[in-house]
Amino acid sequence: SKYSSDRKPRILPCGHTFCQICLSGRYSLDTSTITCPLDNQVLDVHSVESLLVNFALLSMDEHNQFMGRQGNVVTAKCNIHPSLNNDYYCTEHEKFICAECRTKAHSQCSHHKILPIRTVREDKIRSLERTIQEIQEELLTIEDAQSRLSQCEVLHDQLLENLILNIKLRVKSEYSRRRLTLSNRHSELDKIKNDLELAHSQVDEPGMLQSSISKLDSILGAMNSMSLSDYLRVIEVDIDHQNQFNQFLSQLSNQQEHLYKSTESQLINCDSQEQLVEELKSRGFLKSTRCMKILKQLDRQEFVFDVEKAYSLQRWVCSSNGVEMLSMVAIAHLMEVLDKLINLKCRVLIEGLPETYFLALIGSLVKDYSGRLFVYEQDEERAQKSKTLLAEISPTLLDNMEFIEKGFPLSDLCSEENFSLVIDMVVSPQIRSVLLKYIAEGSHMISVVGNPGELAEVKLVTKRQSSELLVQKLFHL
Repeated sequence: SKYSSDRKPRILPCGHTFCQICLSGRYSLDTSTITCPLDNQVLDVHSVESLLVNFALLSMDEHNQFMGRQGNVVTAKCNIHPSLNNDYYCTEHEKFICAECRTKAHSQCSHHKILPIRTVREDKIRSLERTIQEIQEELLTIEDAQSRLSQCEVLHDQLLENLILNIKLRVKSEYSRRRLTLSNRHSELDKIKNDLELAHSQVDEPGMLQSSISKLDSILGAMNSMSLSDYLRVIEVDIDHQNQFNQFLSQLSNQQEHLYKSTESQLINCDSQEQLVEELKSRGFLKSTRCMKILKQLDRQEFVFDVEKAYSLQRWVCSSNGVEMLSMVAIAHLMEVLDKLINLKCRVLIEGLPETYFLALIGSLVKDYSGRLFVYEQDEERAQKSKTLLAEISPTLLDNMEFIEKGFPLSDLCSEENFSLVIDMVVSPQIRSVLLKYIAEGSHMISVVGNPGELAEVKLVTKRQSSELLVQKLFHL
C-alpha cells in the first residue's frame, strides 16, 4: 500500500516500518503491546500514535505520487470532481485537491497553505537532497571512526609487541645478572678450595681438611647443574612475593576507605554535635580534649552551599559547589594536627578561604591559645562575605582574626609577621613556593595537594635551618 498522511508509516522498536492503520489492528490495549507482522516480536508500546513516523519513507511515497518517470507532474483526477486534475496541495489537510475544491471545500484554508503541485514537488526534491546529504555526511563520519579504530588497533598491537619485547629483555638481563653473581661466587669457592688443598699438604690432619674439600666440591657441582628454568623459577618467586605485597597494600587501603565511609555514614545520623564528637572519639579519629571542646561549642546546624543564602539564614557555608567540602573525619584529622603545631601567642596565616565552618574551628583553636589568625584571600568580595557571616553566627571569633586585603604583597606579609604556622588551602604550586620562600626557619606549613575540586592529600612541610624542607604526608582525603 502507498503511504500518505492518512496511512503514516510508523517505526516499531524492532526497526521495521508499517502503516498506522495496519498497526492499529495489531495493538492490544489490555497489555499495551503490539506484535510485529514481520518477525512476530511482542513489543511494549504506549500507543500506535506514540511511535516515530518514518518521514523519509513518507516523503518518498508522496513524492512518487505526483512524480512521473521523466520528472513530470502526475495530473491525477480529483475524487470529488473527476473531470478536474489535482493541481494543488493543501498543507493544512495534507491532501491533493483540484481548482474547484480549492474555491469551495478548502475556501477557509489559508492562502499560504495551498500550494501548486510543482512548488510542492520542488520542496520535496530539496528535502530529499538534504536528507541524502545528511546521510552522506554520517557515512563519512562512520568511515572516519572506522579509520581511527583501525589506527588504534595497530597502535595496540605495537604497544603489546613492545611490552613483550621489554619483558624478554628484563628476564634476559636478570638471568645474566644472576649468572654473573654465581660465577663470582664460584671463583671465590675455587680459591678457598685451592687454599685448603695447599694447607692439606702442610698439616698432620689431612682427614679433616679432605672432608671440607669434599663439601665444597658438592656445592660447586650443584651450582654448575642449575639451568635457565631454575633461574626463571627464582625470578617468578620474587615477582609473586612482590604481587602479594602490593595486594596487601591494596587491601589495607580498601579497609581504610571502608572505615572512613562507615564513619561518615554514622556521623550523618548524629542528632547533636556532642553525639558527633563522641562518635569520632570512639572510632579513634579524635583524641585532643581541646579539639573536642571546640567542636562541641560550634554546632554545625545545617550546611548551605550558597554564600548569599547562608548569610540570610545565618548558616555555615561550605565551598560554592559543595565538592571541596572537607568531611568531618578529615576535619578531625586536621584539628588534631593543628593542636600539636599551634603554641602560645602563636601567629597563624590561612592562605585561601576554606569553608566557613572549618575557618571558625581554626579561629577558635587559635583563640584558645591566645594567638592571632590572619586570613589572606585573593577574592576580596568573598572574604567580606565570610567575615560578615562569621560576625552574624559567632561575633567573638572576629576578635582574634584579621582579614588581609587582596593588594597586600604576600611576601611582605610573611617576612614581617614571622608566622609560626601557615595553612595553605589554595591548590597552587606558585603560591606554595612563595610561602615556603618567605616563612621563617622553624615554621610549619600545612598544604592541601591535588586539583581544584579534587583534593588528594594533606602534607606537613617543616622549614629547617639553611632553608631545608622536611615533607611529611599526613593523610589522604
